[in-house]
Amino acid sequence: MRKALFVIFLLYSSSSLAVIYHWTTHEGVQKYSQSPPRDKSISSEKIYIKKHFNDSDVPNTSLQQSADAIAKSNAERKIASDKLDQELVQQRLMNDICHRAKQSLAALELSGNRLYKDASGDYLRLDEEAKNKQRQKLNKQIEENCLK
Repeated sequence: MRKALFVIFLLYSSSSLAVIYHWTTHEGVQKYSQSPPRDKSISSEKIYIKKHFNDSDVPNTSLQQSADAIAKSNAERKIASDKLDQELVQQRLMNDICHRAKQSLAALELSGNRLYKDASGDYLRLDEEAKNKQRQKLNKQIEENCLK
């Protein structure tokens, strides 16, 4: 009879729930414990936690399914990383264009009646109309590529 009770007790205890007590002290501090508070004037809440889980709680996935899930996750991370790298390259390019456009605009404003070399290698002086077109072009580049 004792052995039967002992076996029943073991079976019951292995599948039973653990209890954690939660309460707030008079000072407003939240406490958690495996035993209720010693001060009986404080009310506590029992929180039941499952000690053991059954095999039915574990997802039944094969090794191949796990490997496929890992490969898919790695591929998604690689795509995200490549996209971020591409965005950084694009941002650096825009910063470079912005910097050059600001330098060119400053040189245009300070140059007065300066000579400029064209694509064929000839030197020209810009008249006011050409300077205004160049200003507009540079301001548009600055507006498109510089962060505000």
